[in-house]
Amino acid sequence: MNILLNSIPKSGTNLLQKCLELAGIHWSGRSLAASSNFGRYGPVKNILRSPVMGEVPVSLGLDVPVNVSERWLRSYVRGAHGYISGHMAYSGHLYEILSSENFRIFQVIRHPCAIIASWANFIAESGYYRGSIQKHMSRLSFDERVKLLVNGGYLERQYIAGIRDVFLRA
Repeated sequence: MNILLNSIPKSGTNLLQKCLELAGIHWSGRSLAASSNFGRYGPVKNILRSPVMGEVPVSLGLDVPVNVSERWLRSYVRGAHGYISGHMAYSGHLYEILSSENFRIFQVIRHPCAIIASWANFIAESGYYRGSIQKHMSRLSFDERVKLLVNGGYLERQYIAGIRDVFLRA
């Protein structure tokens, strides 16, 4: 069985992953999230995964959206054995792609206050965001991070969506 385990970041994804593992459904080693386009090879990944002109993009990520091509997405999920984890915005287009590739979608939902509390702590840790964004986050107080996550806003010329917008996209 092919499964996409989709969630809002910090909403209990690891708990459901553990449940799937205990049920004998193993992680494919693949994730679909905006963060997979960041890091050392981020610029190259963005070029290789970008939609071509005339192609309808598929949005990965909820707090920082990144568009990928349908062609890349299909080839990426086609080779997966086990479940794929992700933080993806819902769209009819995404649902059609995953359905045609025989995926079932598990959507993790958690109370927004619990997400904010967890996220505000985790967001400042090394490795969550790339480079200067993480450094800026680590200098903000917990209350300032909560305010940013609730309302959204710009950090280092990167827009971070507020929790309301994240929930509306999920």
